[in-house]
Amino acid sequence: MKLQESKTLQVGGIILMVFSLALLLIIIPAQIKDVKTLGIISPRLLPQILACLLVLLSICLILSGFYTKRVRNQKIYEIKARGFKFFLIILVILCGYILVVDLLGYIPTTAITLGVFMWFYGQRKFGKVFFITALLLPFSIYMFFTRLLRVRLP
Repeated sequence: MKLQESKTLQVGGIILMVFSLALLLIIIPAQIKDVKTLGIISPRLLPQILACLLVLLSICLILSGFYTKRVRNQKIYEIKARGFKFFLIILVILCGYILVVDLLGYIPTTAITLGVFMWFYGQRKFGKVFFITALLLPFSIYMFFTRLLRVRLP
């Protein structure tokens, strides 16, 4: 499938708009508790500000798509079936990670997922690179958040 630059900007803006509205109206209220405070600041404030900025940026992206329709020499992007297949596989792996992280915990699930991603992208040397990236990195991140920042991870 071939898309002109203006069409890709519009499609990207619409996708970003749907995601940011879902974030603002569904995900943030469902995942972040509303704490009654005396002031304006609540745990939802920063995520809501960022979601509103995403809505604004998506509107800008859609409008820039309309303005670039008038440009003559637009870039043409080609979406190949192989690239779309890779995208779907990555999306399935990430959804699986989200579903399994609560069952197995952060460190083993992240190590397995990073190992799968490394294999998927062609990293076949499972020596130092695998040990450092897939095993040591999740452990280091876990220790940083749990010990230093005192944030509870699954």
